[in-house]
Order: sequence, then structure tokens, then C-alpha cells
Amino acid sequence: PSYREEVTTGIQRRDIFLCLDVSYSLYALNYDFVNNLEGVVKGLDGDRIGISVYNTATVLYMPMTDDKEFAVSKIEELKDYFTVQKEYMEKYGDLEDLSSLSDQELEDYNELYDKLNAFDAGMIVNSNQRGSSLIGEGLASCLYNFPSLNDSKRTRLIFMVTDNAENALERPDIELDEAASLCSKNDVKVFGIFPPEKFFETDNGWYDYGELKSEMKSAVEKTGGAFYVATDDLDTKAIVKKIQEN
Repeated sequence: PSYREEVTTGIQRRDIFLCLDVSYSLYALNYDFVNNLEGVVKGLDGDRIGISVYNTATVLYMPMTDDKEFAVSKIEELKDYFTVQKEYMEKYGDLEDLSSLSDQELEDYNELYDKLNAFDAGMIVNSNQRGSSLIGEGLASCLYNFPSLNDSKRTRLIFMVTDNAENALERPDIELDEAASLCSKNDVKVFGIFPPEKFFETDNGWYDYGELKSEMKSAVEKTGGAFYVATDDLDTKAIVKKIQEN
């Protein structure tokens, strides 16, 4: 007697991009969530990781790498940036006139501003004309940062954090739904992380939370990925498990 059996060995090779909306309306989410991102990266074995950040324009913050220690070090740099961003927004987010500051406060303001500007400069190009938080362009730019997109046999995933609160002053080159369609066409799944409603009450009160949430959920699920709301008890292990199933 005999039988035939197919056995798959080795680990599945994945390319995973973290795609982060770093517009200032997201400072609270990014500040609270970046530690969870680090946990996700540490939990992904046998994969390559990249980081793409965007506001008006997109910057390839970290090209695809399988060096997780390097990836974690770059995330630590992001943690420092979000810490400064949070401090700036909490102290000066509602500031309308610098003349109201004391000499010491002005010195502190300029120090924070310089730190942020050093990071932001490449992502706010033409923001006065184009606006900010261009979600679709951020996702599409991240997609085309994958190496060998057209012929790679690796599984490709995007882990995207945004509030989907686009503030475009003119029509973007590509909207979120169009970018999601491109991801689907190229077999790239998107896992979306969306803020809880309490963040909108503080920073984005003029947006319709339910509408933005529904729009992002629909776009993410079109790619075959999954949608999560970043509540206080968000289980990052569940995200890792979901990603590892792909």
C-alpha cells in the first residue's frame, strides 16, 4: 500500500509595510499606539519590514529590511518624534499669537518647532496649496515602495494607521478607494488601524466619525485585509495572528 502527501516546509515570506499618517490631527493616536506597533514588529518572524510616513507628501522612512533590530530602532525614533509632537500640540496647539509667550516659553516653543520641522520638512511640501493628510496618496505611495511589486512571489501586506480625515485643498492625485483598488489588483492586503471616537471629539470634531470609519473599513476589506479600532484594550497579538495567517 502507498499514499501521496503534499508537505509545505519552511516559513512563509512576507513583505510588510507600516504606513503611518503623521498629520498633527493624529498626534494622540500615534503617541498612544506606537508602542503597539513595536510589539507587532517584534512578533513577526521571518518577514521583511518597511516604514512609510506621509502627510501632504510621502517619505520612505525605512526601506524594506529583514533586520528587526534596525526596524525597532527606527520605531524608537518615531516614538521620540511623536512624543515631541504630543508635547507641542498640548502646549501650543491652540496658540494663535507668539507675542503672548514669555521669553522662556518662546525659547521652548522654538526648540520644539525646530525638532518637528526637521522631521516634517519632506512631508509638508506644497501643503498650503494641496492640504494635509492625503490618505489615498499615502497608501498608493506606500504600495509602490514594495520591491519587485510586479513579479514578487512574497506575500505583501500594509499595516496602515490613519483617522481617514483628509484635508485636501484640491483633488488629490488618488483617493483612498482608488488606492485600495490598486492594492487589491497587486495582491497587497491592507490592515487598517482607526482611532476610537474619543480622539475625534478632541481633535476632529467637525468630521463625521461614522462616515470616515465606514469608508476606511470598506477600503481595507476590499483588499482582503482587516479593520481594527484602536481601543485601549486592543490586542496586538490578535493582529499578529491575523497577519501570520496570510
